Amino acid sequence: MADAFGQIHVVWQASGSGVNQIHYQRYSSGGGPTLLDTTVVSRSESVQSPVLRVDSEQGLHLAFINVVGGVPQVRYKHRSPDRGWDYSSTEVTLVPEGSTARPTLVTGLDHEVSVLYFLGTSGGIRPMERRRYSPVNILAAPDPPAIPVLFALRARPNPVRAGSALSFRLADRPDGGAHAVEIYDLAGRRVASVPLVDDAGGLRAEIPGSVTSGWGSGVYFARVRDRDTTPTRLVVLH
Repeated sequence: MADAFGQIHVVWQASGSGVNQIHYQRYSSGGGPTLLDTTVVSRSESVQSPVLRVDSEQGLHLAFINVVGGVPQVRYKHRSPDRGWDYSSTEVTLVPEGSTARPTLVTGLDHEVSVLYFLGTSGGIRPMERRRYSPVNILAAPDPPAIPVLFALRARPNPVRAGSALSFRLADRPDGGAHAVEIYDLAGRRVASVPLVDDAGGLRAEIPGSVTSGWGSGVYFARVRDRDTTPTRLVVLH
């Protein structure tokens, strides 16, 4: 097959003792050197009747017969111009459906392809079509939901030793009335609550050492009461 740029695409089968392969080559326009040479199918079962088509987006479509347990089935493989060949071929027909023959391909836009073949049934031979359509266009998506404003609550020192004073600072001032910092342990129990007071354009809270002295070692979480704040992770050491 020749594409719109004059490149030639060729596939052929190779059969022999333990060899069941389909090879692919691409030649530059004007009879230049080989640009690509690779084995695109290698199976334990017999392969035969490879058919190749190139679409308007420079994608390649390969159909072939794979004989499984004496039953010829149709398989398909695609090559994207930017991602290369599919990792594996796809079953177009299943062995229980019956024997198939003479696959061919008809391509369209957006990598659309129809695989045409003959299927042997108890009533005779039937012409069949399987269509593959996988548009690559980016689909429209709704705008993401608005994320609530999260205020950064900073604790110092962190880690803190039990019995030492602990301070919190909130750089952004939340709207509304009075606010407080609440401390919770891993079990969800509130172990302290202190008010936030004005401090150089922000808010500050202080927990004295007499309060932290009763805390056990471990991880705690601090948050601003009644606000969708990101919890601040706090580590207490003894």
